[in-house]
Amino acid sequence: MRPARVFLVGFAGAGKSTYGRRWARKLGVSFWDTDAWITACTGRSPAAWIQQEGEMAFRAVEREAVAKILRQAPPAIVALGGGTLTIPGVPQQLRAAGWLVWIDPPWPWLLHRLRKQPRPLLQGRPETEWHQLWLSRRPLYRLSDLHWPPHHLPEKILLLWLQRSLAR
Repeated sequence: MRPARVFLVGFAGAGKSTYGRRWARKLGVSFWDTDAWITACTGRSPAAWIQQEGEMAFRAVEREAVAKILRQAPPAIVALGGGTLTIPGVPQQLRAAGWLVWIDPPWPWLLHRLRKQPRPLLQGRPETEWHQLWLSRRPLYRLSDLHWPPHHLPEKILLLWLQRSLAR
């Protein structure tokens, strides 16, 4: 049986932090956000890491953040960065440590959000590259235990699943 942790995965702008915070509050469990953890522990935001040190350096720090969060006691909901699953070995660690939930809104919805608030890895790239990155990560997100398309399945159904998964 896996520990009572839920890891939220999905592309930048999918709502992992927003939903995760709300669900943790409703279910009375801890909430962790890898981006916030990185900022608090290093004094630099993910955007600063990527801009100043590059994506590889950021992924190394992100790996450390995941390791530290895994040492926190469950139950918990954890919002992961959109590229966390690209780090070798991390998807297997997460699956052993809890449940993966893929938040998967449709591309037009994501594009609208990303245009309003661009993410560091996407800045300076044309939108066609954003779309290619989204497509390239989907196979990793499919490793999840649960696929939640918020435009097709009511949030209350997912909350029931979370409640059961975190009560184990």
